Amino acid sequence: MRHLFSLFALVTLLWDYTPGSDPAVQFDIYRDIGCSGVFTKVATQGVASQAFVDDGLQPGVCYAWYVTAQNSAGQESHPSNITQYTPGGGVLTSPFNLRVQ
Repeated sequence: MRHLFSLFALVTLLWDYTPGSDPAVQFDIYRDIGCSGVFTKVATQGVASQAFVDDGLQPGVCYAWYVTAQNSAGQESHPSNITQYTPGGGVLTSPFNLRVQ
């Protein structure tokens, strides 16, 4: 985590992906502000990158994320595991092993 202008924080999410017989063409990243269980899609990106930088996070607010894969027909996979983080409020749990199944 690094602070941006001392007011906001950012995190980098990392995950692994192994293409199957119906490979993904994109990843969708979902975020929950407040760790309430309500997630909103915040980004879509190609499969060349298995990382996402989320910035503008407010200190003291709990955030959670999960990632899905989407194939060329627009079908979305089951969600990965969920990882959480509260800027300025603890240690970042490791998002390295997010899985898309």
